[in-house]
Amino acid sequence: MRVEEKVVAIVDALDVNGDGELSADEVRALFAKILGVPAADIPDDHEELNMFVELTGLSREDKVAKLVDGMHPLQIEQVAGLGPGRRPPAAS
Repeated sequence: MRVEEKVVAIVDALDVNGDGELSADEVRALFAKILGVPAADIPDDHEELNMFVELTGLSREDKVAKLVDGMHPLQIEQVAGLGPGRRPPAAS
């Protein structure tokens, strides 16, 4: 799967309520899953959280383009690997 396709899947998966926007709560839930911490432990000023939330108002295509440009390929792989039903690896 190409990077752009993975980011499209990330954007679509994050938009839980289907309104076309990525809310802080939607993004926070994913980060909590990745980090294995409660969502409440992720602060409002978390840099990556804000990177997603700042996409509000952009078209889906523009969101994808900004994320492709702004995310490291390993971040994309990590987030894309946590699709529905998947869990983060256990901490060592």
